[in-house]
Amino acid sequence: MSPISSAPHDCGSIGRNPAAPALHNSIVAVRYSLEGSLEAALKRRGFSGVELSGLSSIQEDKQQRRLETALMELFRDEGSQAAFRALHALAAPQLAIWVLHCMRGRPPVVDPAEVAQDAWCAIVRYAHTFKGGSSHPFRAWARTIAANALRARVRWIRRMETCDHRTLSNYTDNSLGPRRRAQDAEESALLAHAMVVLLAHLGAALEGLAPRDRRILELLEIGSCSRDLVAREMGVGSSGVKMILFRARKRLALAVGKSLGCKAPVSSRPVRSVRAAS
Repeated sequence: MSPISSAPHDCGSIGRNPAAPALHNSIVAVRYSLEGSLEAALKRRGFSGVELSGLSSIQEDKQQRRLETALMELFRDEGSQAAFRALHALAAPQLAIWVLHCMRGRPPVVDPAEVAQDAWCAIVRYAHTFKGGSSHPFRAWARTIAANALRARVRWIRRMETCDHRTLSNYTDNSLGPRRRAQDAEESALLAHAMVVLLAHLGAALEGLAPRDRRILELLEIGSCSRDLVAREMGVGSSGVKMILFRARKRLALAVGKSLGCKAPVSSRPVRSVRAAS
C-alpha cells in the first residue's frame, strides 16, 4: 500500500488541529511582517489583507488559504522573492504537519524534513504550472507536490535497499543542480537574443542580394522546393542551379559577416603554381 494512500485531502481546520496555536502565530507573524511593497502588490490583486481580530479558527484558516494562494500567484507572475519568503513562513508549518500525518503508522524510513524540502524545491521549479484562483488553491497544489515527493523518496529508498551496493561507487547523479539550471536558463536567454540579432542581419543581407540569388535562396532554403522545379522556373540546368545556389550562399554569408563586423575568411584554396618558362 502506498504510504500516503490513506491520507485525507485535508487535515481539518485550525480549530480541530492540535497545532492551531503555532499556525495562528505564524499567520499573525506574516501579517505584521509583510513589506509595504508586498502588501501593496497584494492589494492590487484584490487581496485586502488579513484581519484576525474577532475571527473564529475556521475563518482564520480560510484567510490563511487565501493569503497563501495570493502570495503564490505573486511569486509565479513576478518572481517576487519577498512573496516567496512570506509564503514559506506562512505555509511551511502546515505542510510539514501534513507530511507527518501522511507518514503516521508507517515505518520511519523517510525523513519528513527531507520530503518537505523536496516539496518546496518542486514548488519553486514548477511555479509556472500553478493555476491559482479559488478553484485551485495553493494548499491543495502544494500537498499534491508533497505527496509526489514522498512517493519518490520511498521508491528511491526501496531501490537502494534492493540494489547491489558494490555498484554504488560507480553511481553518478546526472540530475541538474540549481546552479546548473540557472546557468542553462541564462545561456538560453543569451542564445535567444543572439538568434534575434542574427536573423535581423540575415534578413537585411538577403534583401541586398541580386534578385536571382535572392529568388533561388527563397525557393530552396525557405520554400524547400526541389531542384528540378527551381531549374524549370529559372530556365537553367540542374548543374546551373547548384552553381547559382553555391554563389548565392557565399554572397549571403559575406554580407552577414560584413554587417556583423566580422573579418572576411581567408580562402583555403591552394594557390596554383606557375610553370617556369622553359
